[in-house]
Amino acid sequence: MSMAPIHAPAHRLPARYIAVLSLIALLPFGSGLLMLDPNDAVILGLANITILLIAPAMLIAWPEIRADLRPRGRLASLTMLLLAYGLALAAIRAPHMGFSLLTFAMWPALMIAGRGLQQAIRHHGPHVAEVAMIILLLAGPLYILLLPLMQAFYPGQIHWSFDMPAFNHVRRMGHLLTVSAAAGVGLVAMGRVSRGPVIYRLALGALAILALALAIWTGARGIWLSLPAGCALALITARLAGYKVHWGATLALLPPAIGLACLLPTLGRHFGVLSEIQNTLSRTDSIGSMSSGRLILWEHTLELISQEPLTGYGWGQFLLLQNRFSVPQAHNLPLEILLGVGVPMGVLALGLILIFWVKAHRNIIHTGPWAVPALCVLDTMLIYSLLSGTFFYSVGAVLTGLAWGICLASPKPDNPASDSGLGT
Repeated sequence: MSMAPIHAPAHRLPARYIAVLSLIALLPFGSGLLMLDPNDAVILGLANITILLIAPAMLIAWPEIRADLRPRGRLASLTMLLLAYGLALAAIRAPHMGFSLLTFAMWPALMIAGRGLQQAIRHHGPHVAEVAMIILLLAGPLYILLLPLMQAFYPGQIHWSFDMPAFNHVRRMGHLLTVSAAAGVGLVAMGRVSRGPVIYRLALGALAILALALAIWTGARGIWLSLPAGCALALITARLAGYKVHWGATLALLPPAIGLACLLPTLGRHFGVLSEIQNTLSRTDSIGSMSSGRLILWEHTLELISQEPLTGYGWGQFLLLQNRFSVPQAHNLPLEILLGVGVPMGVLALGLILIFWVKAHRNIIHTGPWAVPALCVLDTMLIYSLLSGTFFYSVGAVLTGLAWGICLASPKPDNPASDSGLGT
């Protein structure tokens, strides 16, 4: 197989493309800047609401993608059926219609963003994907700049686990840091830091180390498990597709990233590497304790599903259906889907997710190494979704949708693989 080169940063992309892609980093940062006061909070976190603006921004600023935005085929019909059913449940069945509609909005936003980026690659080539991944890498470190700023303005008022600007909880912020770190690992693995001007290569390598360190620093064991597993799966797929993977450079990220993560301060009981290690060691008496209560949470979710197996309760209603747990979601994507739309439609939804995931891996053969960083993001977040609410909060979901669109894209308009996108 002839290997397509990974290109230098795009200089030919229209400014309107750069502007929309910049929202990947600017929306979380800007939302956090607006919500810097720890006494201010918006339900779900403002960042998880503003990130939905990426989809309409694409439609407004990239008019050439509109004609082909609507996918075609049998899978598209099934996807539209699921969306319509989910919307109907939110309006009719859900105990809290407004909250259900708000949380369900991420699904059409995810699909529009992914499909829009896929069509943009058809029009302008892989430069679009490369720029998107570099901006995604930048998004995590850029957001973290808000934390010392918040400390400077509001010393002594901050509960570090629950006062993350525009995210509220540190674990929700961790979704942004996870996609940022996965993008960085993918860019390094595919040799992105070995090309271009020296200062550019140094900056990109340093950003990759910093993003990985910040993801580790959050203290989320789910990130510690899903990030290496997802990136390894994606890079093995890339190697099997015939692309050169820079394993040495990738593994070289780990020592400085882990070292930096351990040097960063422990800010709270659930925020910091050493703190989480201590918490884990103190809870080794049982599997349920080590899982932070997830096994009990999942068992209770299964009980709720068994009470309404056919129709479900409407998306995002876990917190309103019981008073045993204070978390808004089940920390497991398959269970969340079955709870929201019922077993029959839930099985269909999970089947479609599996089909599109397989398509993403198979399509890597037709794309090029420029799509592999996006595959690192996709695999990492899907694995993480088995342990956390990565597809309940919009930041993780929409940014993963962008990566999914890249994985399913083709820069050649006459390539049938270019029509293998989200919803087809």
